[in-house]
Amino acid sequence: MTQGMNQWANYPGEQGQTRSSGVAYARYTLKGLFDQNVLDGKAVNTLLKEAGLTDFGWDLIWATTADEPERSIADRLAQATGVLIFVHGWTGTRAIWEDIPALAVSADPGLIALVVDHNGFGATQFAGRTPSFEQCSPPTAMGVLERLIDLLGVQPPIDGSRPVTFIGHSMGGAMLFFLNEARWPVGSFARFALAPALLLKDRNHRAFYDALGFGIDLINDLPVLKSVERLIEPEMINILAGGASAFVQAEHRRIYEITPRGITAQTLAAMGLIRAEPQPRLWPSMTVMLSHADRLVGLDPMLALLDTLAFESSQVRVVFGTHYFFSPGEGVHARMHLHNRSLVVDQIHALHQSLRQPTAQN
Repeated sequence: MTQGMNQWANYPGEQGQTRSSGVAYARYTLKGLFDQNVLDGKAVNTLLKEAGLTDFGWDLIWATTADEPERSIADRLAQATGVLIFVHGWTGTRAIWEDIPALAVSADPGLIALVVDHNGFGATQFAGRTPSFEQCSPPTAMGVLERLIDLLGVQPPIDGSRPVTFIGHSMGGAMLFFLNEARWPVGSFARFALAPALLLKDRNHRAFYDALGFGIDLINDLPVLKSVERLIEPEMINILAGGASAFVQAEHRRIYEITPRGITAQTLAAMGLIRAEPQPRLWPSMTVMLSHADRLVGLDPMLALLDTLAFESSQVRVVFGTHYFFSPGEGVHARMHLHNRSLVVDQIHALHQSLRQPTAQN
């Protein structure tokens, strides 16, 4: 990860301070960097065309201190001790992580976070209003994200220094099971899947996603059903983000409203009818965190799947909470979600440190 490879980082479309004191952000899109001629135009167009996207957007987030020397964003990225990559779930955006990226880099200023929009949501939009099933599937989405990492020069060098830690929620968590490990130097990456929607042993929830996707697709084809959608939308948001903060619920509602229904329908169907299956093996530096009251990812079926995939007990953690167990909202789950947010940040740091210490075990 040389300084020259990261010069794109000095050309954000927007830059400012996050809500967390001493933490800054810079906002990017592939098209914006293409327009400023700071990325290879052919490579940008090839990635977008082959992924079926019109653009790809993300934020960089890093900690600052008043007495540190002035450094460019590219220098910060090049000199980082590690990169955290946050991946949201369906009908989400980079915003659903709220303060977690800022908390993670604030506690360890050597880290820098890359927080993406992806898979047709937010600033990363599909070219068509109804993409293919394969374009929406978690394995394909993971492959596109890895290509973006290559294009930006964020992948770790061959010696494994400046490792990358992926943090994915829901569909974003499911994606992490399909990372192409052969492309990464040994000991250079870690994965943290929060409530991963990998439903290979969860027949009931697979049927739910499939039916929900079919229903949304039907509404897309028959506008007369829009009145029915208005009645069921609040319950859908409650199932997805109940217990989360009002901000997270509002963001899901906003993205659901502005995203073409064909994209949402195909994404849900891809989660319910996923065809690719990861195989049992060692899962280096990977942790899965589940919650007891998740209405979208069944606890027992997910534990059965992890057992089948040969996960160790030390790699799995169950906490109290809902699908958004790390977003403190109001009501019965507020206190436990606040506690879980700290656990998530602590686990991010533990995974990063395990990569920085080669003798440490998963």
